[in-house]
Amino acid sequence: MIENTCQNYTQGNFCKLESIICLVLAGVAFCLPIFPKAASFLLEMGVLLALCDNVLAGRFKMAMPFSFRLLLLFAALAGLSLWASPRFFESFYNYKTLIPQYVFIYWLAISYIKTPARTYGMLTAVLASAACVASYGIYQYFYGGALVTAEWVDSAYFPALKSRVFSTLENPNILASFLVTTVALCVGGILGCDRLRVQAPLTVLMAVCTVCLIFTFSRGAWLSMLIVLLAAGVMFSKRLLFLFSGVLALAAFCMKDLIISRFISAFQGGDTSSALRRAIWESTWAMIEDFPFTGIGWNAYQFVYHKYDFFINNPENIIYHAHNMYLNIAAELGLPGLAVFLLLLGLHFYMAVTTLQKAKSPTARAAAIGFCAVLCGVVVGGFTDYTLFNMQLASIFWLLNGLTFALWQQNKTVTDNRF
Repeated sequence: MIENTCQNYTQGNFCKLESIICLVLAGVAFCLPIFPKAASFLLEMGVLLALCDNVLAGRFKMAMPFSFRLLLLFAALAGLSLWASPRFFESFYNYKTLIPQYVFIYWLAISYIKTPARTYGMLTAVLASAACVASYGIYQYFYGGALVTAEWVDSAYFPALKSRVFSTLENPNILASFLVTTVALCVGGILGCDRLRVQAPLTVLMAVCTVCLIFTFSRGAWLSMLIVLLAAGVMFSKRLLFLFSGVLALAAFCMKDLIISRFISAFQGGDTSSALRRAIWESTWAMIEDFPFTGIGWNAYQFVYHKYDFFINNPENIIYHAHNMYLNIAAELGLPGLAVFLLLLGLHFYMAVTTLQKAKSPTARAAAIGFCAVLCGVVVGGFTDYTLFNMQLASIFWLLNGLTFALWQQNKTVTDNRF
């Protein structure tokens, strides 16, 4: 009976859940930056549908490529680190809320995004969501609602800086990191695809996201985007350099004093934000030296920092993360956790580059360039901030990694069967 049911399902007599699951996953991609609770609900629905799909199809053994095993290893190391946390239950609650979401969103992407059309549909959902987020951020800057508190606006050092936008995300730095990711995807589409009907809307979206990114006044994200665009321009197209130069010239003309002073300050380090970051990095180094292998525990940075506070000296002040992706992961999960994370980054970058070399269509090449640019942005941005502590950004990060694997799988040769 079970065998007949599975056979009928595979022959299409049952409703094909794969297409529904892909639509649900696209809904997750769209909702993540705007409605995170809706995204979590849709992800749970997608996982349940995927389990039903596997049971009906008689697939009782989950396919586990090497990249997915690495992600599970990272999740396991994060789980083991919980025992080092001074507040086990708080850390465990955060762990059980976030880590399964990252694992499942990656699993759904690598399991069900099997065709180029589905890959581009997912990217369209991400970019459509970015258009809404960036547009609202620009509205926020001109019509109120932007952050003006001393925590985010150092008016003493930047008297011309009155506000910073955050749109639908938690703070300006998280929004800026999301916009860098969006710009990177747009760059891939513009450079990889020669169709005007694709390039034109992506160019408009890239301009909107760039304007919104300027209004975040996030220096680390500015630097990250600059490096990503310069690298893409040098490697793939000089036209991008001219386009980017035009955007910079317009921005400098409209807000030259504020933008230039803000950007230069990233290298001078005289403001409170830069000074605090350097102090936090010194404290984080001390944590790593004390707990090099076990780490201090997943999401335990906020509970441990006051013991290593050499700068603020106020136990009531809460620092949630190290403002450096590499230091933060090493501090919380230990050096083994950092090593696995870096291996995951390198592996997906390899997949993106390999796909770029073997792309069978301009759209596949465009997506591959975009994924390379996204990972470059994450790598560069990680030196000045750790925005992946945010559930929305981290979920988008693992979703794009899953899409990178899916695109690589679609374009790989028979001999490329290692990961």
